[in-house]
Amino acid sequence: KNKWNIIVGLIALGACVASIGFTFSAPQTKDFAFYYVPQVATIERKSVERSPLVKADLSGRKTTANSLAGAVPDSLNFLVSTKYTRRGDPPVYSDYSWATGPIVEPYVPSTLTVERPVEGVTYQWVWQSQVYTGASLEIMVTDVGTQAITLRALASSGNLIAELQTNIVIKYVRREIRSLLEEDREAFFDA
Repeated sequence: KNKWNIIVGLIALGACVASIGFTFSAPQTKDFAFYYVPQVATIERKSVERSPLVKADLSGRKTTANSLAGAVPDSLNFLVSTKYTRRGDPPVYSDYSWATGPIVEPYVPSTLTVERPVEGVTYQWVWQSQVYTGASLEIMVTDVGTQAITLRALASSGNLIAELQTNIVIKYVRREIRSLLEEDREAFFDA
């Protein structure tokens, strides 16, 4: 009986030492308690500071950034749509809490659209080392993984107002066969 008490005590002591050692080796932030879960990918958002003294030319007239409160985007974000979301299905990434960015399906044409675009602001996309201009961008990817994308909001003078750098997660999406569009269902059965 005494032997078992010693063994249980040593196991408990070892567990305490291991947890203390692990706690000290893990990053010490408020997001970590007794465990550490690494992130799959990161979203890096950058926003350019707007001073009231900086002039912006958004609608053909020079004004201060403070007087353009409704015209200067406070945040920059985009939405991903496909033929399924245009039909009324929820976005794919709404079900995946682990996704650190929007999910895009391979071989499915997707449209990236600026969320709440501001009139007079030029939007610039940097995708696969190419620069595109407009409030939306049509893409089609073929390889799974992640790809970086940058969205910039520019004043008519060309000055940077805001920038969003993020990753797009590219994954195949499993769907119930009855929920497929007719063309996709026929392609599936013809394969």
